[in-house]
This record gives sequence, structure tokens and C-alpha cells, in this order.
Amino acid sequence: MESAHSNSNPGILTYFLSSKKSILIISLVGPITRAGSAVLEKCIVEVSKTDAQFVVINFRDVSKEIDRHAYPALVRLQKIVRDRHAELKLSGMHPDLVELLGESGLIRGNELCMNLTQALQSFSFNRVRDETAAPATGPIIRGSKH
Repeated sequence: MESAHSNSNPGILTYFLSSKKSILIISLVGPITRAGSAVLEKCIVEVSKTDAQFVVINFRDVSKEIDRHAYPALVRLQKIVRDRHAELKLSGMHPDLVELLGESGLIRGNELCMNLTQALQSFSFNRVRDETAAPATGPIIRGSKH
């Protein structure tokens, strides 16, 4: 599934949805302003129709400031993912944005990733696969008795 909400005005928020199997990537582009809240609400409606178990919200192309009037929509976007018990990761946030949203209690530190690649690699299906892989071979070292 590929989906986009596009605006002709470059100063308005846009989003792109991309999914494969149980993974959904939400790429936000542009400033998150009061006007951008309406765009986030449209995104929430689209996300609510998916059954993804692993979701990344990619902030790579979002400015380092967010209008506080857009906070509720941003929280609802995260909530809709968490309510369905999907794993959520937030990637590509500018450090100033991480600080601002963290201080406001709008993001969770354990959901932050530096970039999209790190976010995808951090999902639990990767951990399960790694844990079921063949054990490493090597010398067995045992403690000595005194």
C-alpha cells in the first residue's frame, strides 16, 4: 500500500504512508502547525484502517519546531497505534524536537530511533529472529574452583 496526502503549498504538512506485510511507515514532510493538525487528523483516519503491527512515524523532513496547537493530533496519532498493541517507533527527529516533545511528555524515549533503518531493525520481530538463530560457537569458559 502506498498512499499520500499532498499539498501544492510547500509550507503545509504532507504525509506519505507505505506498508509491506505488517509494517507501516508514516513519513511526515513539512512544518507541523495548527493548519497541519487537520492533515494529521486525515492521517489518523487512514492509519486506523490498517492492521499493521509495526509502525514507524518518520520525522526526518519535519522542521525542528511544532506548533503546540498540533500536539493533540500528534498524541492521537501515536495513541491509535498503541491502542491496537502495535509496536511504535519515532525516527528522524531533530534533537531540538526530541527535547521539546520529551519535556512536554508527548513522546516516549524507548520509542525513539535515530533514523528509519534503526527503527526497522529495532522491532521485536528482529529480536525474535535473532534469538532463534543458531547459538554462537566458541570455547566454553568455566570458572575455576579454589
